[in-house]
Amino acid sequence: MVSPPPIPFDVLLEMMDFLPPSGLVALLQTCKTLRKEGGKKLLLRMEEVDVAPQHLSSFCRFMLVDDGYRISFLRQSLCLRDDAGMRVDPETPAMLVEILSRITGLRRLRLECADWLFVAIPDLSDAISGMTCLQEFTMGLRFQNDEAEKMLLLMQSQLKSANIMCGGFDRDRPETMPHEAIYRVDYEYDDMNPIVLLANSSHSLERVTARNFLVTDVDHGIVYPNVTHLDLFNNTDIWILPFIRAFPNIGTLTVANERTYQDASVRSFNWEGQLFDGKWDVLDTLVGTAPCIYNLSLLCHVRSMVLDALNSPEPPSFRSEMMALSTIIADTRPSELIVRMRGKLKEAEKYVAQLQTIPHQLTSMGVTLRVKKLPTDRGLTNNMRRLIKATPPAVTSFMYVLVVLCKDDECTTDAPTCLKHRETLTIPEPDEDVVRTSLSEHPGLGKFTVRIEGQHSNTPWFSKCIQG
Repeated sequence: MVSPPPIPFDVLLEMMDFLPPSGLVALLQTCKTLRKEGGKKLLLRMEEVDVAPQHLSSFCRFMLVDDGYRISFLRQSLCLRDDAGMRVDPETPAMLVEILSRITGLRRLRLECADWLFVAIPDLSDAISGMTCLQEFTMGLRFQNDEAEKMLLLMQSQLKSANIMCGGFDRDRPETMPHEAIYRVDYEYDDMNPIVLLANSSHSLERVTARNFLVTDVDHGIVYPNVTHLDLFNNTDIWILPFIRAFPNIGTLTVANERTYQDASVRSFNWEGQLFDGKWDVLDTLVGTAPCIYNLSLLCHVRSMVLDALNSPEPPSFRSEMMALSTIIADTRPSELIVRMRGKLKEAEKYVAQLQTIPHQLTSMGVTLRVKKLPTDRGLTNNMRRLIKATPPAVTSFMYVLVVLCKDDECTTDAPTCLKHRETLTIPEPDEDVVRTSLSEHPGLGKFTVRIEGQHSNTPWFSKCIQG
């Protein structure tokens, strides 16, 4: 029997590009040559190498095989996750530190729930702070961590994006979680202060996200001139003046906290600070809930406001939200308002109708409604007709987006388990003639755009722009 001719090596390398990851892993186990080339292609292909706690040791051995030649191909993103009380074998900490110290081309690093990582691998913070190639860094902590603060303060990479998430402070730490005071930032009343912790990247950062912090010092003497996106999420009220001083050129501000009510004392505190010590001139986009934005008392002009409705259509909550929104619009004078909410179609109509009672200069409006099921053709048409009727007369364009939620509440954007594609749903199409007639009866509205998309879809399932 005649054996088939051998496949040329260059052709075999090209064929690797068409193999799924599982096939590529199987192929690199056949011989040393393919192991080397297959490992290289596998790492270059993966958008993110996500290492679970139970796989940390095997990941380190995989990367260090053949004198660690694979390390140079780890270029996109690396995610390290911890587990409460995670245990690693004695060799793993040293191996991971060696890998991180030899990485020269990694763009993004994520540490998810990293508290126990710092406990299990004592030299981890020094290894990460010594890296010089990172552009994006994300760190999630259950509680304030001194090793994490030390790592950020000494970080040599010139980051473009930083995301620091903290679940709580030292006072919230359970007694079962070990903690040693290794390093402390020299600001007596500040905790997890992003302005101070990210100072080494002050001239390179373009986006900063901070979750749970305490910032009390007004002027830290640190300025981030290139940051255009600032996202602040806090369990308590936010004092905005330190951020105005540190981030003078932001275009998009996203704010959120757990409070769902207006606080006159917090608003007065923020108002006085901006009145006497400075404010932003203009924001391109402001995102948040009405109570949170109200408490900030921003005195600058906002071009576009994205409002996360509290989904309480019944008084007194709804009435309170409308009163806060009226004050916000008077302060910031937005020309565009986009309301994001979850619920029924009629709730969107009621919300828009209430805006007619608020003095404003809006010329563009939008509603993004998250729904569990889609309406019929007739239901969508009637819903659009009532929205047009409820739209304030000064508005000239309206964007209506329906986002279909997954039926599984546990479904996540990162790993959707029940994604319903367009082929499995009946997508409603509105009666354009009826909508166009409603537009002609409105004194100002000339364009109405409706878009339907899924929770995890990258492109709209349906989009239609109807001109009046």
